[in-house]
Amino acid sequence: LPGDKQVTPIALYSEALRSRDIADAVVADKRLMQHIFARNWDAEANEWRQNAGPFDAVVNGAKRLLGVPVQAWHAPDSADVQRHLQKNMAIIESQKTNVTTIAVNDPDPEMAKRLLSVLNSAADNYLRKRELRRSTEYVAYLERKLTEVEIAEYRQSLVQALSSQERM
Repeated sequence: LPGDKQVTPIALYSEALRSRDIADAVVADKRLMQHIFARNWDAEANEWRQNAGPFDAVVNGAKRLLGVPVQAWHAPDSADVQRHLQKNMAIIESQKTNVTTIAVNDPDPEMAKRLLSVLNSAADNYLRKRELRRSTEYVAYLERKLTEVEIAEYRQSLVQALSSQERM
């Protein structure tokens, strides 16, 4: 829960960029997924494959020896996208200028732009839907309260709050 500090819209946006819902939007973009996880994409067979080398066998053997669980391989999913973004995306908030910079580390500038575009669209849609749902619930609450409250000053406050929410 937030403390005394007010949550800014850019902070909500930054957190949304790191969420599983936004990672799902990246997973839906097949071309982007094939680029991000090119090591596991077999273009000839048109399918995901495990790219296990001799080093992987040694690591898995050591894990088994130490009792560390070895997870079975799976095609890249939204959790893998989140890990990729955590390693390759930087969100830098400047305290002096109030400007936030979002940077993606990728050798292909076009794919980096595509990733940023997909992330931005998904985060924007997610936050809009979230705010619409919250406002709709609050409007319903205020309308219920208006039917219950009889004191004129309270009703006026409720009407003002309702008007504000309906504009949103």
